[in-house]
Amino acid sequence: MEIRDGWGRFELPPGLPTTAPAQPMPISLLDCDSASGVQHLTFKTSNATLRPGLAFQGGLPFEYSAVTVERDRLVLARYARNGREILAEAAASHLEDDSVYELRVDHSNGRVRGKLWQGSEEPGDWQLDIRWPSDREGWFGILVVHPSDRDTATLSVKRYRLTVPGSFSDTKPAIPFVISGLPERQADGSFHVRVRAASSIPARIQFEWSHRRHRRGSSTPDQDAPSPPYTAAAVLESDRGRELHWRARVRSLSSGAEALSDWQAVVPQASSTPLVLVAASCAQMWGKPSCVALTNAREAAPAPVRALVYQGDLGYANNRFRSCYLSAQDFFADRFTRFLADPHFTALRQTVGASFTLDDHDYGPKNNASAGDVDAWAIELWNRMHADTTDSGYCDFRFGDVHCMTLDNRRYSDPPERSADAKISRLGAKQFAWMESIMNRSDAELFVIFSAGIFASRRHTLDCFRFGWKQEYKRAMSLFHSVQLRGKRVVVISGDAHGLRIHHHPDPEDRPEAARASVVEFICSGLEARTWSPARANDPTLDPTRSVMGTSGLGLIAIDPPTAGRRTVTLRAIAARPKPPGSPDLFPPLVFPFRPGG
Repeated sequence: MEIRDGWGRFELPPGLPTTAPAQPMPISLLDCDSASGVQHLTFKTSNATLRPGLAFQGGLPFEYSAVTVERDRLVLARYARNGREILAEAAASHLEDDSVYELRVDHSNGRVRGKLWQGSEEPGDWQLDIRWPSDREGWFGILVVHPSDRDTATLSVKRYRLTVPGSFSDTKPAIPFVISGLPERQADGSFHVRVRAASSIPARIQFEWSHRRHRRGSSTPDQDAPSPPYTAAAVLESDRGRELHWRARVRSLSSGAEALSDWQAVVPQASSTPLVLVAASCAQMWGKPSCVALTNAREAAPAPVRALVYQGDLGYANNRFRSCYLSAQDFFADRFTRFLADPHFTALRQTVGASFTLDDHDYGPKNNASAGDVDAWAIELWNRMHADTTDSGYCDFRFGDVHCMTLDNRRYSDPPERSADAKISRLGAKQFAWMESIMNRSDAELFVIFSAGIFASRRHTLDCFRFGWKQEYKRAMSLFHSVQLRGKRVVVISGDAHGLRIHHHPDPEDRPEAARASVVEFICSGLEARTWSPARANDPTLDPTRSVMGTSGLGLIAIDPPTAGRRTVTLRAIAARPKPPGSPDLFPPLVFPFRPGG
């Protein structure tokens, strides 16, 4: 944005042909809130398919209403987290490139009225006149909806005027998301946990926490968040492993108006109850319903869920279908924030820690990306949005004798190769050595490997360890089987491939003693998927009784506690929508011994 020759200019470069429809770009007027008002805009545009307008009853960051000029129509729409709903339309002057127009929108007295004209003579009649409740206070401002032809566009504004009855109110910040990371256990039984909160506007953020439910105890120093995505993080410590309760206090940097998040709980795993983990990935967001599978999983779990691992494709910022308008940091920040604000996700995270890995559609412009395709700004952005213990893209965490690791399959990856002799890596030398060291040194009895990329086959693509990184597939599976030969189970939970299926991987070294227990891989993707990627025909590792395509869902992992007599691991595919007559399971749960060969 800039000011030139008395005109304020908002410029957009050409958009992606894959962009989602009607993506809004609000320019909000802070601390001028009111329940009603009249706005007047003098503007011109270099591209007549650009859809400029005036917003009102705004609730940042996603919910507001607006009247936009869309070629020869005035369009009244309500905007929300995952799209917009058109409520009314009216004929108006035909928008032409570089011609000056006047737009007036009156939101008052129980109506919304709008008119568009050229010249100094304002018409007396309203072109748009709709009954509308005017008792909701909110911000006003200019809204730009991307040009429908996705070509270069500039909105130039000569004059903007807002008139309201009475006085203005301050804009109260909204808190679009908060995240508790996964606890880091200490030797004395205490734990550290990283937490993060976001604001809808420039803000000062503080974290309040206590060991008593919904009681303020200690607080962290204030942190200023002056630029998007307006986030702050802190590390909190629980004394002797007690429950930790925290919330975020967010104050506007411009007015001091304040908002409080709901209380969040970080609850240690009880040694007498099953450990329940949830794995999900690949959620379409724009124009799609909220992710009800997250609530289904919580309701189906045999005990409280203790961790959610989200394995990439957070709303598909980059994609062949309904992507962001631009592959750029601010557009990705908007998409990630909208994804994290999903109401089912928000409700689950209130009592469940979350860890994340990014995948190809989060890293920049290319599908099935490798390291050379990753945009550095995507990494920098995501490091200001997650609550993982590291910024490396991978991390580990423990629950008693269960040691979990997340893997990044893109940031350090060589491109795939058909040759079985190619000395290439999907994880990179440092990440693989980190995984190997943990598995060889940890005193855990079970390892859960969360990998966004799959190890098993994937039809019509090399984007899997088994066929795209053949040497590393053998090396990893040999490591996993060696661990199992020491009596410790290894389970792989993967995503990306858009299906829910079970694979049993044999030992690449054909050690006779390893034949007693395969390495189980559970592919559980996607949470709200659009396309599907089954195994290759005649893949001998596939369990044909546990393979579902064309239905969205996620994975639930339940691990018996050490006190159980015959300890088992259960893998369940939970549907995004319950199947009649109500069971959420998409195939029979797989139950196997906690110890390999047991």
